[in-house]
Amino acid sequence: MNTTTNITLPASNNIPETTIIRFKEVHTKDAIRIMVNRNKEVLFDPVKGRVKQFTKFIKSKESDTLEVNFKETVLTSYWCIEAQRKIDYALKQQRKINIDNPDATKITIKINDADLECPVERGIVNVETTEYCTQTIDYFHIFDNSTGLEYDAFQRNYIDEPNYTKQKNKKELGIILKPSISKTSLIISCNSKLTSKSPKADDILDDMISYKKIELYLVPVYIFECRESETQRSVTVKVDAVTGKIIKDQSQILDILKDDEFKNMLIDVAAEVTNAALPGVGSIGKFAVHKVMN
Repeated sequence: MNTTTNITLPASNNIPETTIIRFKEVHTKDAIRIMVNRNKEVLFDPVKGRVKQFTKFIKSKESDTLEVNFKETVLTSYWCIEAQRKIDYALKQQRKINIDNPDATKITIKINDADLECPVERGIVNVETTEYCTQTIDYFHIFDNSTGLEYDAFQRNYIDEPNYTKQKNKKELGIILKPSISKTSLIISCNSKLTSKSPKADDILDDMISYKKIELYLVPVYIFECRESETQRSVTVKVDAVTGKIIKDQSQILDILKDDEFKNMLIDVAAEVTNAALPGVGSIGKFAVHKVMN
């Protein structure tokens, strides 16, 4: 069975330009600052902070020495990609037609104006057919650029939420934390998934991948620093400016606020759609470092 095929990838002018969509802040910095300030003991030291919540009548020394300062507004990003693979193929099949009349020795099958004569053997007519088929494989995924993992729930939690305002192709985008996935790697991964399986076929007539959309969603995040004046120990807190949710992952956030580390974590989003190319898939964006701190 011949299943060898050359998959046609989109020409450069058929790779969709990245649509950049930025969510508008729902919660203001001042409102978030109040929330962080109310919870600063828990954010700074979860154990002592919870004790204080149950003993509110006891004056907390920590609260007198903890200061909450706003540091920066940054943007986290999410890739959304939708593509489809369409395969036209032919498959030969042996079909059996059961004939109930035990005396029948042959039958004719009328196709349009032609009669096809077929012998009957032991009440069965064997017919060789060729099926011409079309299979479509759809691909839709959203990726969290902070982890590089699929996050399809973003559609429900953000995109479909009627109370969240989105702005397309806004010129002043601000600064975005460097994505863990580039547009190039996004397309390569999509192609790999779409071509991982092929239908059972005798002949592939046409095999093409097309892209419906590639979107980059940007979510604003406030960064606050909670610092103890006596020890100079600090904890950095990230708060989603859309949902108001405190992001507790602090594994590298302190390093982000250092000048050198911070510069390397930032990109110029506008360069994403102009400067890179991947053979076979057309123009692909490339991320460039954007310096925003002195």
